[in-house]
Amino acid sequence: SRRFVCVHSRIMKDAENTRSICGKDSVLRCKENSLPGAKYRSVRWYKLVEEPSNKESGLLMKRLSPNSTTQWYAGLERKVELLADHSFDIFLLNVTAVDSGRYKCLLAAPVGEQNQEGQVAFTISPQTNQKAAESSPSSFHCGACGSIAKLCYF
Repeated sequence: SRRFVCVHSRIMKDAENTRSICGKDSVLRCKENSLPGAKYRSVRWYKLVEEPSNKESGLLMKRLSPNSTTQWYAGLERKVELLADHSFDIFLLNVTAVDSGRYKCLLAAPVGEQNQEGQVAFTISPQTNQKAAESSPSSFHCGACGSIAKLCYF
């Protein structure tokens, strides 16, 4: 006899907005609608590459069982860590402009429950050194964070 398993996935339509400053450490939170007491089987994180194909670039996967270790996807350009052993959130050390973008977390639910998906829109701002007093002359320096540079005009 054959058995069919129907897997439901609940998708969060709106991405959680998270901001950070270039050079700082940051946490991206997996904002899912988890059911209280549900024992999820695994967590996966992806960075969404928007142009031109909307493809997913895998970051990490961890089974949420005792003695499980985090696994990173092959060809990973940016290593990330889970915030803690039983956390769904990821930690990024020393963020740069390249880290800006959309991220997706997936939680694999136990049989009979819905898988969960959450998205984070991550924005990196350049560092600002100091505020200028209104009465004193000021000069502005334009610098780039990471490997993406934009032209600045004043």
